[in-house]
Amino acid sequence: MKFIAVLLLNCFLILGNILYFVDHPFTGASVAGKIKQVVLGALSVYILHNILFIYLLKKEKVENGLIYKLIAFTKNFIHDVLAFIQPVQKEFIISLVIAFVCIVIGMLLIGLPGGAMINLLQKAGLLRGIKGDNVWPSAIHLSIVWPLCFPFSVLTKQFLFHRGHESFESLSLLLISGWIVFMIVITGLLFTNKS
Repeated sequence: MKFIAVLLLNCFLILGNILYFVDHPFTGASVAGKIKQVVLGALSVYILHNILFIYLLKKEKVENGLIYKLIAFTKNFIHDVLAFIQPVQKEFIISLVIAFVCIVIGMLLIGLPGGAMINLLQKAGLLRGIKGDNVWPSAIHLSIVWPLCFPFSVLTKQFLFHRGHESFESLSLLLISGWIVFMIVITGLLFTNKS
């Protein structure tokens, strides 16, 4: 049953590629479009190779299939992440809940916390390029991304502790501040008026 499911997933990938190529000719207008066509073409050939040599001719093992490799990689990645988080699981969950609550409040207030940050920064002489129609989207963006500093801080602290840097474990406040500054810079780069 598992092999049939993998075969069906491969077939759906091929069908998706065929539908894409029908709607988008190979001679796309932009270079990025042409690169995308070549990548999707190579992926289609690889998937056809999987179906032919693994399922029809049975010359290769199922473990060599694309979907099988993706599923195995995803399972291993999730297992590694859970093992990494295990020592700080309670703290990480609490930080996720705090971040989620802050994001929900920011969304309910329609980006008001991010707008207050941008207003303060503009009074300090920073982010003056954000004006006009870009103010509201940038405020909503900042309201959504700044609370992610809490789980980021926990993960970074665990990473340093895991690498044997126990003396750096008390840097949570610096990590939180660094994340917020980084997100403010990203917001400025994304939403500054170019004209």
